[in-house]
Amino acid sequence: MKKLSLCLILVLALLMAGCIPTPTPTTAPTVPVTPSPQLPTPVPATPVPLLTAESLQNGTYSVPRYQKVVTLTNGKYESGSGDNYLMVTLLPQIALGDLNGDGTTDAAILLSENGGGSGQFVSLIVILDQNSSLVQLASSVLIDDRPVIQSLAIQDASIILKALIHGPNDPMVSPTFAVNETYRLGQGKLWLSRLASTFQGGSENSITIESPAFGSEVSQSVEVKGSMPIGPFENTLGYIITDDLENTLTSGSFLVTNTDLGTPSTFDQTLDLTGIPAGTLIRIKVFETDMSGQNQYVALDSVELTVR
Repeated sequence: MKKLSLCLILVLALLMAGCIPTPTPTTAPTVPVTPSPQLPTPVPATPVPLLTAESLQNGTYSVPRYQKVVTLTNGKYESGSGDNYLMVTLLPQIALGDLNGDGTTDAAILLSENGGGSGQFVSLIVILDQNSSLVQLASSVLIDDRPVIQSLAIQDASIILKALIHGPNDPMVSPTFAVNETYRLGQGKLWLSRLASTFQGGSENSITIESPAFGSEVSQSVEVKGSMPIGPFENTLGYIITDDLENTLTSGSFLVTNTDLGTPSTFDQTLDLTGIPAGTLIRIKVFETDMSGQNQYVALDSVELTVR
């Protein structure tokens, strides 16, 4: 009887176990995923140049002759009367390019100053783009009173100006001395690195330094070689050696070699650099001046070197 009861209990337990359903695993519902829209590849913004003809025509400048700060409107400024009269004009020749190697656009412009008389004093001015700000170079160059400007350009970090300026015997109303001038920028200063000229339609006067090469290193002396198509007055050339701030270190003169006065000439001169410290950047300028005694350059060429 006990055995039967145990069997019945066991059977009932098994039946009850079979009656309880086994839970079915629940699967999370699938949520559709919408792909993000494909964004276009960003295009770098083209920088807007600070230096344009319009910005220069309406710029603020420190004019070198009359030492005043003026703001142009459409390229002109005019104020005062009598002894206080001043008119400043931006000439139409404008050159744009990189002058200091920082990859931004700089400008070379010509400002004419008139203080009430007949004089129109034209100066070469440089405007630099420095950290997105326009900065006028403190150094400027007076080109002439009432020059005739033919062209102005920036090439290879140099400013090239072609103009008619006044020669020693020219009347003020009629300049005839044709010059082709090259200016470079160094240590915040403009300096004349080359000049060629022509007197009233004649042949061009020029000097070409053939060695040493621009930017080379030299020791306590340097051999300077070159040529010119027309020999200088009295077969003599001058030279001046400056540092990069245009301070004169030494100067002198030497004779050229040719077959006759005024014929093509060559020169080969060793210049003493004793006493110039190693590491100094120097500029050697070889030049010819006019015969009037006014020391106006007829021709000039230069080379920049480092003393080792």
